Amino acid sequence: MKIAQILNNRVHWIFEADEMPNWPPNEEGNSTILVDITAQQVSQGDGYNPKKKTIIPRPVPENRLSSTSQVTWDNAKYKFTVTYTSIDPTLALKKLTDGIQAYMDKVVQADPYRYDNVYTAISYIGDPDPKYNTEGKAVQAWRSQVWKKAIDIQNQVLSSEIDIPTLDEFIAMLPGIKWPD
Repeated sequence: MKIAQILNNRVHWIFEADEMPNWPPNEEGNSTILVDITAQQVSQGDGYNPKKKTIIPRPVPENRLSSTSQVTWDNAKYKFTVTYTSIDPTLALKKLTDGIQAYMDKVVQADPYRYDNVYTAISYIGDPDPKYNTEGKAVQAWRSQVWKKAIDIQNQVLSSEIDIPTLDEFIAMLPGIKWPD
């Protein structure tokens, strides 16, 4: 059978055993919560509803890239398989970088500006038409602010100060563009 150990209302550990273990209470006198998950798709970190005694799967945004490895060992009574899932920050940040560039392009493509992309908008710097020149400068300044902030966020992720954000979370942390009047 496949068993999940619950800790702080989260799936803490997943292992296999021939029968449900009867573990003693912890130091505080709390019982160890073990749930049979044989017929379920459960991952470490999923939630647990103690009233309903059900596992609550956590959504995994597609812009969070992870790798999974397993360690298995046997002892006299139980066969344990522990699955470790780790997010590769380098891959996730690369995907987020692509998403940020697509977001910026979408902003400058919107009405009433309708530039092809950020690079096209910036190419209007020095244009004899003051409207296009000013818009190009605004996009260039915004691009610099966005990437400066994005690098700050990436450094926070790589130093484990913050979790890897979803693309929507990342975009929400970025400065907005200030179009000229």
